[in-house]
Amino acid sequence: MARITADFLILCEQEGLVQARTMTGRGEGFDTWSIRRLYQELDLDLETIDLVIHLRSQIVDLQREIKDLEKRSHWCEQNLLAEIQTLRQQQQKT
Repeated sequence: MARITADFLILCEQEGLVQARTMTGRGEGFDTWSIRRLYQELDLDLETIDLVIHLRSQIVDLQREIKDLEKRSHWCEQNLLAEIQTLRQQQQKT
């Protein structure tokens, strides 16, 4: 089995792929079964799992950015509509 870093296992835990357990006399950690499960259940190598986690993170960031852009777009639209209304009212007065 390939060497797995603690950072990688923490990422996998955050994604719900593995779960930390209380280890006898050593605090919390990940057992060999959890790590093997990554290989067997997902049928992916560690580099691919890492890539999937990275891409998922990028998707979440892009979704957040889309929401922000939608909010800004809506705000701009409301301001432009208000400006149009003001101009129409000014035009009707003249």
